[in-house]
Amino acid sequence: MRQSRLWQTALLSLLVSSCVVIDLGSFTPKQEPKPAPEKRYNAEVVWVREVLSNSLYGRYYFSSPPVVAGPHCYFLANETSIVVKINLETGKVLWESERVEGQYQGPQKIGGYVYQPSGNGSITVIDDSNGNIAATVMLGEHETEALDNDMRYWNSVTVSGDYLLWGNFPRISNYASGLMRLDSRNIDFTKDPYEAQAVIPELIWSDGETQITSQISSGDGIVYFLNMAGMLIAMDTETGTVIWEQEVPFSEGRNYSYFPLALYGEKILVMEDNLSCYNKYSGDFIFEIAQFDDADSRPYNDRARFTLHNNFLFYINVYNNTIIAVNIDTGEIAWKNDVYSHYDRLTQEYYEYHYYGSLAHVYGDSLFVMSDAGLRVYNAANGKFAGIDKKIIMDDAYSVLYNDILVFFGYYPEIYGAGHITAIRCLSAK
Repeated sequence: MRQSRLWQTALLSLLVSSCVVIDLGSFTPKQEPKPAPEKRYNAEVVWVREVLSNSLYGRYYFSSPPVVAGPHCYFLANETSIVVKINLETGKVLWESERVEGQYQGPQKIGGYVYQPSGNGSITVIDDSNGNIAATVMLGEHETEALDNDMRYWNSVTVSGDYLLWGNFPRISNYASGLMRLDSRNIDFTKDPYEAQAVIPELIWSDGETQITSQISSGDGIVYFLNMAGMLIAMDTETGTVIWEQEVPFSEGRNYSYFPLALYGEKILVMEDNLSCYNKYSGDFIFEIAQFDDADSRPYNDRARFTLHNNFLFYINVYNNTIIAVNIDTGEIAWKNDVYSHYDRLTQEYYEYHYYGSLAHVYGDSLFVMSDAGLRVYNAANGKFAGIDKKIIMDDAYSVLYNDILVFFGYYPEIYGAGHITAIRCLSAK
């Protein structure tokens, strides 16, 4: 027994003597580098309007882009079905119409009247001076004809002079789809404004099978439109004569959608998987930027939002959260921002920013864009991040720029059931 204890004691001494002694006081655990704090931008809020909705889903309150005419702006309050006119400089509501038939289609302005499509074969005409109903127009002699003549997509509606133009969507009969033209001079404003009067629009273009998904007016009597077959067409709105047509190089399997169009100088631009550019007078092809085929910059048609400024096109891809600037003169990408992320100090995790629906707007040397983390500002020349204002935040926001006032139409993520309009003054962010 004594020998066994001596052997155990010797073994324990050997183990202790062979151990490595660690100085815990000198041990420093590996630490991840802390992210640098984001630059802050303090936006100057000019005015704010809260617009209550009847729906629990406030993000659907503004379902179509507002229309700007000088310092005034018109929009359809979708859930309450009223048309509202506001002053962009002050935020003052100049008038609110009575409840009208309207859903998803925004108003259009011709002369002293505002035209609000219903989506059900009729148009409510509103007196711009006071917001009163001036006329109710049925787009056919009977309901079936009116529905066949009705408008399909908000981005297929435009104005040229006295004409309201749109791509129709026959829903009842085998009536041909194409480009419809309504002459506003044919409306009788001496009739009872609440009694529907039939004013039949003309079908001025059709190939018998394809629908129009996007169009834009040049303001000089020419309308440019894109159909689902991938043809870009220029037409004289007075005579209905096709001036030229050009096939747009759609990607395989992507022969239709709501591809945005834009006019800039002598150029017309079509945003598809690629950006293609044509001469607006002749239809001649100028350039195509094939880099949009890569996953980092593909705009994904209708969810691409872009604006033009000083020979540059700025667009936001809301699917992969990239911002890209294109030199329209050279057809080259000037700069591209990768997906930005922000560090949440509470959860100690990184989250990606997302850009929902808002256009990128340029004022001075700064580019402004709304994200779900706040208003982000960049240097428009090189894309360098200039700062973020996390107090100004909206989801699904439409936006318009008037002089130095940038106005966002959307809803705050934490407030369901209420639409908000927020106006800021654009200040340079260096």
